[in-house]
Amino acid sequence: MVGAAAPVWDEVVDVPPSARRELGALRKIVRENPWVVGGVPEDTGSVLWTDASSRAWAALLEAEGRFVDGRQGVFAGPDADAHINLKEMLAFAEGVVRLCWAPGAQRCRIDNAAVVGAVAKGSSSSYAANRVLSRSLRVAGRRGIVLRPDWVPSGGQLADPYTRGTSLPRFPAQLPLPRSRATPFDLF
Repeated sequence: MVGAAAPVWDEVVDVPPSARRELGALRKIVRENPWVVGGVPEDTGSVLWTDASSRAWAALLEAEGRFVDGRQGVFAGPDADAHINLKEMLAFAEGVVRLCWAPGAQRCRIDNAAVVGAVAKGSSSSYAANRVLSRSLRVAGRRGIVLRPDWVPSGGQLADPYTRGTSLPRFPAQLPLPRSRATPFDLF
């Protein structure tokens, strides 16, 4: 009964070897990188806002009280039918991969409690969300970024309008910052 729900609570469900390997890799990241669970580096001074709706996602970087960069997109293919928690995790990953470059503590404002909890503890009960999260943590770790997630109510989520039809403003080029050509959707 691999990958299926147990008909009763007391029945043990086998975890696929691939999921065990992924979870082991995630535990290793947490053990070897104290930035995941502790230690407070200097704050980057910016805030990453991420949000998703049933059809679209948005990620914005705020610094000195204004948005300085952002990305948005529409869910397509298999992602279009994904659970909202996974869509929120994909929006978060897009923000980390595309917008977060400065080493230090990166504040992240997310209106999905499941994503905030998963980022804070370094794992999720969802296999798909764990895959997205583990790769986001690896990218952040390579860049020396400590992710500090904060929950915000949906009414206070500044990225929300950009998931519901509002287009992002044009942002000036942020040179000489490197830009990744791959998106989280390509990586996961």
